[in-house]
Amino acid sequence: MKKEKIRMNNVNIGLGVFGDLKENKYNVNSVGFSCYTTQRGITLIALIITIIILLILAGVTISLTIGDNGLFKTAKEAGIEYEKAKVKEELEIAIANMQTKKIAEGKETTREDLKELINSGVIIETVDIPTKGEYKDYVFEINENYEVTILEKREGEIPKIEANVITEGKVKKGLKVEIKVRASIKEGTIASIEATNGAELKQDANNTDTEKTFEVVENGTYYFKVTASNKRINMAKVEVDIVQEGKLTISIDNVTSKSCKINITDTKSIENDNMTFEYYCDDIKVATTQEKYYEIDNIDWTQEHTIYVKEFSENNYKDTSKKYHLKNGENPQLTSSDNPSIITEGNWCDNYNSSWSSTGKIYNYYAFDKNFSTYASPAGSGSTPIGCSIGYDFGRPVMVYEASGVIRMYGYKIQASNDNKTWEDIVIASSPCSSGGNSFENEITDGKEYRYWRLYINGGQSNSIWGAIIWELQFNYIELNIED
Repeated sequence: MKKEKIRMNNVNIGLGVFGDLKENKYNVNSVGFSCYTTQRGITLIALIITIIILLILAGVTISLTIGDNGLFKTAKEAGIEYEKAKVKEELEIAIANMQTKKIAEGKETTREDLKELINSGVIIETVDIPTKGEYKDYVFEINENYEVTILEKREGEIPKIEANVITEGKVKKGLKVEIKVRASIKEGTIASIEATNGAELKQDANNTDTEKTFEVVENGTYYFKVTASNKRINMAKVEVDIVQEGKLTISIDNVTSKSCKINITDTKSIENDNMTFEYYCDDIKVATTQEKYYEIDNIDWTQEHTIYVKEFSENNYKDTSKKYHLKNGENPQLTSSDNPSIITEGNWCDNYNSSWSSTGKIYNYYAFDKNFSTYASPAGSGSTPIGCSIGYDFGRPVMVYEASGVIRMYGYKIQASNDNKTWEDIVIASSPCSSGGNSFENEITDGKEYRYWRLYINGGQSNSIWGAIIWELQFNYIELNIED
């Protein structure tokens, strides 16, 4: 191959190149070098420049990829934000579904209801406000408006937890049901196993750090929480439905203005004569006795009271009756004549109507207006008040414990009925027929509930407008509600 020589004169490179390029040789002196090349070769200058450019591009690429604001970090942060948004959305959907369910049941959502989210893999650590928990390794908070905020992500192994009812068969109400809770973790230790509602740790059981026995006495849903040494938490839920409902029932009667009597009315649960009963008023034990009744004294009916009984057999708890909530009630103040709650028999008038005609009935509400300057009066000139009556329809059966008022008549009865036709004599009394009227208070200890209560006149002066007058008539009764 024929070589072609290229002559380059005085080409300066770096510190300087001097001389001729001959025979593909190059000479380097103290101030430069000379080179001689072929046409097909690539120059050293171009190679150096290319390497430098590649190094610069590589540096830029590495910086954009793995630097503080690099693509890898940006992609990772975006992935975390997406994961947090997904966790938040799933929690919000679970809460909305729970609230919808409660609305369909006619109930309001409570903080305790959030524990139901455990069915969706959610861990509820506390039910305070804000409620704190964990879902898919992310810690979250739920505020008072049930809005979700995602916090930090937790690392480390989640402990395992298992809870099971170990009591077999059905259990009579009052006896204890045992629940065994086991926890484990591969790395680290179990710090605690706790019951979050209702269950109590069985003291005489062989409890360890990883296995505990709890006891409950009622059917329901119970939650247990395990905490590991790495602070990770897990929860388990147990449904108890083997407790048979008790049969101890009570009734309330002999209600007076300051007392009432509690009676045990169903003794099917009473197994023998060694049964003992604890009587409670407002969660305070007022008596322990084997008697199947007890009278509570010194009750202030202006306050609401809760009454119930507990049953024991040889010091072992057996049953609790339903709770009775009692408070004072009375017929309301009437201010108009068109009140359908007033029931009367006979002709009635008032102190402004002297015609003594049946049209006087429009004024009979004066007996219930809580105004002692007005009154209602039956019959009148040429007739007798005997056989006339005035009373009140409560719209439902109530237990009246006192009838009181200010009247003028010789004799009267307090009567009650559930159909406004057949009347029972509850009180038969007489009253001096003085011109100024007489206050009366009749305690009623019948202990039965009636819808209609009235004052029936069985003694009064005939042919006299003063034969019978009622300034005020009041029926005090007990509002009684039984807790489900």
